[in-house]
Amino acid sequence: MSSSDIGTKLKQLRLNHHLTQLDLARELHVSRQTVSSWETNRNHPDVDTIQAIANFYQMSMTSLISKNEPSPVNNIIKFSAWSCILFCLVLERLTQVSTNKGLYWFDMLIVWIVVFLVIKGSIRRRLNWHTTLFNQIHLILFGTVVLIGGINNLFNMGFGLMITSVVVGLFSIINGIVLYFR
Repeated sequence: MSSSDIGTKLKQLRLNHHLTQLDLARELHVSRQTVSSWETNRNHPDVDTIQAIANFYQMSMTSLISKNEPSPVNNIIKFSAWSCILFCLVLERLTQVSTNKGLYWFDMLIVWIVVFLVIKGSIRRRLNWHTTLFNQIHLILFGTVVLIGGINNLFNMGFGLMITSVVVGLFSIINGIVLYFR
């Protein structure tokens, strides 16, 4: 990769994440001028700094320094757990016959996920936090609540919603644990 590509890519990544040079500099423990010199190709980050940048943007070093654009598969993987959970809950909510309390339980779970995703996005944009730990904890907490609700047949929700609760709960807990050890 040519040196001009590295500077351009670093600048584009920073702008895509709605960060100023100062924000990025603080995260990497360098000066704002250092970030500016990377982006204008006056200097280049060393290998350790490239690794820190890749970790900060949650991508591999290879995708950071390669000419090819990072594969969108990484983004799909990050959101697949919540998308799958939300899809299952909405599908079951619309297709299952149950008591009103059981349906309200599923409505509450769907709203919980939507509110969580809005808060997570807001935290990431406004505070420039990486939300990986927040996501892991929330997956495990959500999964535990849903699993307990399913096992105890909370709100006398019926067999279909009960099984869905157990499966979604286990799926959430397993995903949270896998994310933790990744």
